[in-house]
Amino acid sequence: MRITLKRFLAAAILTFTVAAPVAAQQPSQPLSGGDEQSVLVGAGLTFMNGGDETALGVAGNVLFNALTTSETGRIGIVAGFGVSKFDFATLTTLMGGAR
Repeated sequence: MRITLKRFLAAAILTFTVAAPVAAQQPSQPLSGGDEQSVLVGAGLTFMNGGDETALGVAGNVLFNALTTSETGRIGIVAGFGVSKFDFATLTTLMGGAR
């Protein structure tokens, strides 16, 4: 594959025009608030493709703040659950870990 000079210059210009605003952003600070007894809950819809079929499902997760590692961070215990229903099967996912 042959890369022409015009394509190379166009890619370089695009890269540098997008990179300049990103470099100018302020570094993000960690979120403040919460304590060891905080619980974060998330929920959403899922779309899973299995062959020629797409299944609609639901998913949720829960985060329990468990260990304080420093002033700006905590290690939490996460539990996740999901269910997707196909015509001839139901897919259930259970996950857990640390975040």
